[in-house]
Amino acid sequence: MTPAESSDQVRGRVLAGLAFVAALVATASVLLDRVTVASGEALGHLGFGFPMTWLVQDQSALSPPYPTDLSPASPWENPTSVAIGPLVVDALVAYVLLVGGWLISHPVLRHLRTSHGSH
Repeated sequence: MTPAESSDQVRGRVLAGLAFVAALVATASVLLDRVTVASGEALGHLGFGFPMTWLVQDQSALSPPYPTDLSPASPWENPTSVAIGPLVVDALVAYVLLVGGWLISHPVLRHLRTSHGSH
């Protein structure tokens, strides 16, 4: 195996790992999302997800004081729908940001590693 082939394999593994992390970030980030609700009518259609809304819940069974901030609640007690398209877009946005960060940091880390090794 040539060094170029080895480098391509490492790059492929890094990109695949970043895709996995991006999918985790997109799905887990919804747990941190909050929406402000000013009235009871808004409780029937709460959208979560960033940058696109992909999780929608009907929390109209709740009766919080208004205005209030709500986050995703149990899907067993609150009718929930998931839109796959926007979820994929959110994961792609996370992937682009992760790959961009890797592309920026990779040469810097490689330079630090080689300069540290030469001392």
